[in-house]
Amino acid sequence: YDYLWQAAAAKVQGHADRYALIANPYTARTQNQLHIHFKPLNGQGFSLRKQLEQATGCQTGGWHPVWDMDNRLGNCFTSRAQLFGSLPTVFSNVYSLAASGALGALLQNPSGQATLGTVGIAVLHICSGRPVVLATSSGQEVPCSIEHIIAPHPR
Repeated sequence: YDYLWQAAAAKVQGHADRYALIANPYTARTQNQLHIHFKPLNGQGFSLRKQLEQATGCQTGGWHPVWDMDNRLGNCFTSRAQLFGSLPTVFSNVYSLAASGALGALLQNPSGQATLGTVGIAVLHICSGRPVVLATSSGQEVPCSIEHIIAPHPR
């Protein structure tokens, strides 16, 4: 499913610095299927971009915590961000991080396989237009989504 991020990124090409690509976790979706939103950032979204620049130091490589319990977004208690030189294989990179336990316990599917069902993923562009992957989680089965916090809610 990594190709879906490439398709979503193509939708905001030329103005990616003003948009977020967002995949809500299974536990916070309004549709029972995977979909990636591409939404314009609101004021809090632009503030998040600054936080991500500070967290990564505009240096590629390595996952960095973005917020702690006192300044978290919604029910997303845990956050990690990694800056890349170009759009990576987003799901694969986030799954590797999540499998390490950095985002709390993973939701298991009926077959007993660990999934990203409790992990929210956003891609924003910071530091001169480079993509940063933000993985968020409540660390449990509590829904965790930053979509309506960093992007306008449709009226």
